[in-house]
Parts: sequence; C-alpha cells; structure tokens
Amino acid sequence: MENSQETVNKIVNKIREIRKQKGYSNEAMAIDLGISTSAYNKMERMEASISLERFIKIREILEVPYSDFFEFSGKNVYQQDLNDNSIGHYEVQTLYQENREVYEKLLAAKDEQIAFLKSMLEKK
Repeated sequence: MENSQETVNKIVNKIREIRKQKGYSNEAMAIDLGISTSAYNKMERMEASISLERFIKIREILEVPYSDFFEFSGKNVYQQDLNDNSIGHYEVQTLYQENREVYEKLLAAKDEQIAFLKSMLEKK
C-alpha cells in the first residue's frame, strides 16, 4: 500500500500529463488559476502543496473527471466477515433481478414492434 506522499506524487504527475495532452502551458494554467507561473511551476515540481480547492479548479480547467487522477483496479472491492456473507450474495441477486426486469421489458417491446409491423403489412 502506498503512502500519502506517493499518492500526491501520482496525482501531480497525472495533472502534468493531462495538462500536456490537452495542450495547456504552465503559463495558461497559472492564468486560469489566478496565480503566478512561478507558483504553478512549484506545484508541479511538488515544492508547494495543492489545496483541495485548487485541485478542483485544475480539474475544471482540464475538463476531465476526478477518476482520471486516481488509479482504480477496475474491480469492486467487497470486504465482509464470514458472519456476514449474505450481503455480497444479496447485492448479486439484486443486480440479477434488475437485469432480468430490463431484459423482460426489452423482450416485450420487441414483441410489440413485431406485432405492429405485422399489422402494417396486413393492411397493404
């Protein structure tokens, strides 16, 4: 597990990477943030901290979701005790039921469309 400084380093590196991909210069970012270019450069070199408010503003300027700054494994993580194994099962059952209901609605809509098209052909 990484420590908080490693996490900050990764986020700042991601800011720099996204900024460059979007074609923003350090100067442009500084202007949009309302700070000096020198202050912005210090943030990217991790010589100055980035406040939460400033991070939010950077994300708005770069127009990317928050998730772009963080690494996710792509898997949901469930933690449960052996005594509580029914929770994960309940979630799976709920998702299955929701998917089944959507599937049944789609099938019904398909059947209605087929019946409508048949009736249109019979009129000709």
